[in-house]
Amino acid sequence: MKRNKIIIIIILLLVLGLIAWGSIINIPKIKGRVVDAETGKPMKGVNVRAGWVTGYADPGGGSFRTFKVHATKTDENGEFILPKTIKIKIPVIEHYQGVNLLIYEHGYSAIYRETTGNASYLATGHYIRKIYGHFIDVKLPKLKSDKEYFKNMEEIYLWMLTVGENLQFLIDERRSFSNKYPESPLLDENQLILAEYYVRLKDYTSALKEYEKLIKEYPKSKFIPLVKKDIEDLKQKNLNHK
Repeated sequence: MKRNKIIIIIILLLVLGLIAWGSIINIPKIKGRVVDAETGKPMKGVNVRAGWVTGYADPGGGSFRTFKVHATKTDENGEFILPKTIKIKIPVIEHYQGVNLLIYEHGYSAIYRETTGNASYLATGHYIRKIYGHFIDVKLPKLKSDKEYFKNMEEIYLWMLTVGENLQFLIDERRSFSNKYPESPLLDENQLILAEYYVRLKDYTSALKEYEKLIKEYPKSKFIPLVKKDIEDLKQKNLNHK
């Protein structure tokens, strides 16, 4: 009897270990090249972020998680490699989905490749089919209006949820937007989102400054009630507010 209990315990431990460690998968490197859509010239220093994704079934239909993130920039030839061959351990209850890839640069429409690998989508609503196996040929178009610019920033933020955040880039983009489109009707909302980025970074002092700037520069904004509430919430956290 005692022996049977020991055998059962050993089997359970083996099963739990299998669930915890799962299988090892070799993932090949991904290469790509980024050029300006208008001139065809290679773009150096373009941001490239990848998030490797697994999925598993659940009563809700299925869930996904990003288990590895890698970031790099294009070289002088506009080329990038993400990364050299890696090995990952996946629990047996999960299966490997693929790679979410985000490519973005100041003043250009970002491009996002979904895990299916069938198409890549531009933040401006278009898509391109320039994916050959593990080589990705990307043409980035320039943003041509305040609405395109604003939408592009929103899309980048959402896509970063699967490939890791780079809020400093978005903070710089928000400031560039204000300078590039000083007459845009979206300026107050842009200022609000800028303040919220600092809240997300837990830089509450900077967040308060940006909220106050919104009240001062856009006193008729529909966001004023919300901003005043956010300021009070920050004050209640005993922040150093002037």
